[in-house]
Amino acid sequence: MKHTAVLCLAVVAVAGCGPDPREAFVGDWNSSSSFTMTVQGVSTTSQDTGTLNVTEGDDADELRIGQGTCPVTAEVTSDTSFTIQKVTCPPMSSGSCQQMTLTINHGTGTRTGSNLNVTLSGTFAGVCGGQSGTGTFTMTWAASKMN
Repeated sequence: MKHTAVLCLAVVAVAGCGPDPREAFVGDWNSSSSFTMTVQGVSTTSQDTGTLNVTEGDDADELRIGQGTCPVTAEVTSDTSFTIQKVTCPPMSSGSCQQMTLTINHGTGTRTGSNLNVTLSGTFAGVCGGQSGTGTFTMTWAASKMN
């Protein structure tokens, strides 16, 4: 009986020793991003370039995307894709907007070779220019792996 338990543990240990699915995503990515917010039917889009940072999460199939006050957690679903878990970021300020709260409701990422595309969508609430408001947002990144 003891030998059977040891054999079962050995099989489980070896089966879990395959390649880490996070490896294809971890690292710094040169990115261009687009952020579109919609309030009362009016959309505003801003663009930016920079570095998208992806690190390993706590679990074997988990990634952390971004840095700062609200990094996002994603679950690797294959060696070319991941899904982003829902998260509500702590209140922040941006420009004339105060106490902005973002909730990421859904997101995905797909990798093709050394290119990564990430899309997030969600809602926000806050005070901008003295006016309280809520709305929706979509953010996308098109990125290429840095060497």
